[in-house]
Amino acid sequence: MTFHPPLNPSRPDPGRSSFLAVDLHMPHLDGAMLGRALRRLNTTIKVLVVSGLSSSLGDRPPFKPEEFADGFLQKPFRTEALLRKVHELLHGAPAPAPASV
Repeated sequence: MTFHPPLNPSRPDPGRSSFLAVDLHMPHLDGAMLGRALRRLNTTIKVLVVSGLSSSLGDRPPFKPEEFADGFLQKPFRTEALLRKVHELLHGAPAPAPASV
């Protein structure tokens, strides 16, 4: 099997995306490699990396996501945590608290 990465700078509008959520460990191309490659094509893209790696550092992974990502979520996480993190990355501020019913 041959792997062809989805990164093709000759494709029209390679920098069109504004957000990428990616797992750190994927076959053939890990999240760090993908994040770095996309940043070369689009310097404004926001990259969120998720990982199930456990760490003795609490919520800090044993790698440095700030080198290739704007945010990190440790798996498992709740949908609400993902939505809050995406909102924070796209809007530069924490998501507003849900209205009480």
